[in-house]
Amino acid sequence: MMKTGPMIITLSTIRNEADILEAFVRYHLQIVDRMIIVDHRSADDTSSILAALQAEGLPLEVHREEGLALQQGAILTRRMKAALREHGAAWFLPLDADEFIVSGPGKSVRDVVKGLPSDRVVKIPWKTYVPTAADDPRQPNVLKRIRSRRAVEMPLYYKVLVPRKTAERNDALVAPGSHAVVRNAGKQKELPSVTTDQLALAHFPVRSSDQITTKAFVGWLACLAKPNREPTENHHLKKLYDGFKSGTVVSAEEIGQLAMQYASDAPASQQQLIHDPLLPPAGEFELRYTTGYGCRPVAVLAEIAEEFAAEVAFLRRTSASGNISLLSIGRQWFKSIKK
Repeated sequence: MMKTGPMIITLSTIRNEADILEAFVRYHLQIVDRMIIVDHRSADDTSSILAALQAEGLPLEVHREEGLALQQGAILTRRMKAALREHGAAWFLPLDADEFIVSGPGKSVRDVVKGLPSDRVVKIPWKTYVPTAADDPRQPNVLKRIRSRRAVEMPLYYKVLVPRKTAERNDALVAPGSHAVVRNAGKQKELPSVTTDQLALAHFPVRSSDQITTKAFVGWLACLAKPNREPTENHHLKKLYDGFKSGTVVSAEEIGQLAMQYASDAPASQQQLIHDPLLPPAGEFELRYTTGYGCRPVAVLAEIAEEFAAEVAFLRRTSASGNISLLSIGRQWFKSIKK
């Protein structure tokens, strides 16, 4: 597909997204010029799917991140600066693997981007898609399976589209979650931005019981491991984590309710759905490598427990202050974050 207009590059950090990853890549490479993906310790088929997509010769750049804590903002900022030097893109679009950029009727995404102000960050609103009982569980393509979305987002969250002028700033830092770009100094003041209603991000955060449970476990624990975590960072994952850690298994009927309430203040009973299938801009594509989710929450938790135990053992060996002091500090910190 011939692409015209300014060069657009997506930036992503992902973990355990095998059920949606291939659709995410094939969809966006109908729109953007290049995708840069950082695979953060995935334990499912994510890494092999990325390798297979790269082997096709697609403009897909893959990196691996092995740190226990996910410093998402710093990672995306570093990759944005490198892409600026290597490719000279006009726009950078940070995306999670469950987000798909769409435009309104009558214009393509690239046509809309061409007309956006290039001297400030552009904020794009979410549209959250919700599984329903009518979905075909045998359909591996999430875009074909989940075809309804919330009528209203309460509150309305935005993600950023970063122009070259902002990316070139030495003090520009993509904030955690990519909801803003901030000045990386002092109190990290948000850089100038404008919102648009000509673009949206179709958001598929809840897709199956194992997927959302694993997402909550991995996402919250990776956030918790950050020494510079903001108090309210990933609070929606903390809420899910607290619900799942009792061992509750989410039924198929409850998946839709979870999606309705995901990052929302509105009760599910007050939400309505709109049938609004997401269609790829250049037509349907074939999924070659997607076989399912393939990642169990208990297995992921066991792996994380081993990783953190090894980290504690390392700190004990290297800490000059001794084990008791180290554990005491850790316990005090853990108590503080549970309040």
